[in-house]
Amino acid sequence: MTKKLFPYIKGFEKDAVKAPLFILIEAVCELFLPLLMANIIDVGINGDGGMSYIWKAGLGMLALSVLSLYSGMTASKAAAVASQGFGRNLRGAMFDKIQDFSFADIDRFSSASLITRLTNDVNSIQMTVMMCLRMLVRAPVQLLSALVVCLFMNARLTLVIVVVIPVMCLLLWLIMRACEKLFTRFQQKIDALNDTVQENLVAIRVVKAFVRGDFERKKFKKSNDELRDAGLAAVMRVILISPIMMLSMYAAILGVMWFGGGFVAKGELLPGELYAFFSYIVQVLMSVLMVGMCLLMLT
Repeated sequence: MTKKLFPYIKGFEKDAVKAPLFILIEAVCELFLPLLMANIIDVGINGDGGMSYIWKAGLGMLALSVLSLYSGMTASKAAAVASQGFGRNLRGAMFDKIQDFSFADIDRFSSASLITRLTNDVNSIQMTVMMCLRMLVRAPVQLLSALVVCLFMNARLTLVIVVVIPVMCLLLWLIMRACEKLFTRFQQKIDALNDTVQENLVAIRVVKAFVRGDFERKKFKKSNDELRDAGLAAVMRVILISPIMMLSMYAAILGVMWFGGGFVAKGELLPGELYAFFSYIVQVLMSVLMVGMCLLMLT
């Protein structure tokens, strides 16, 4: 599928490359921010660094924040341009292909289905391309780098995060399995609604001549309600991702606080490093969530 869609990025290759590169810079900046904050606590406040070190580390954090902001804005703009250009090329190619269809092909696919493919489906693919350009580079880099830093700080405390990740992945996989069929049904209901509207508009004179307005209203209401129900069924599964994310995050934070507090009391872990652990927990679990959302869009 990727090989088939890749040619449609033609003309926007620079933006498609620029977005992951700047996302990578943003991820690296966000990786070092918690370390600088940890050093401010351990060296500047609790150590011998004093205010001079706090000022230096603070300016370093400010510089990284500005660089991260600029990189994020540039990456978002490049991803938006690349995805919109991809959608433009794909819609054009699909329209040209439809022009070559025979009447039998048009009857087989139906006009309503072809309209959905040209509009809603292309928009979904556009959004998927934009999310992939931004997340599929950031998420693995952020996930692996944060885990490596945590391992160097305290390998035993990192086990708390390692235990939470498989549980979260399993729950996300179950949601994606449930949503796959629901979103397919949602697409079918969009086709049915487009078909109902098209029939009514094409035969509007016949509808008026035979006074079939009430019947057509009921027919449209039925299609509209079925689309609403299908959309609600899919969305109600997707919104479960947010509470699962929060539950996993707070469970990991609670575990780190429980075991990390003991390590700090024994002198095996510095207070600043414990603070950094909390930041890396968020980064790791957000990375897992981003990968899950991209996979959900791809399905």
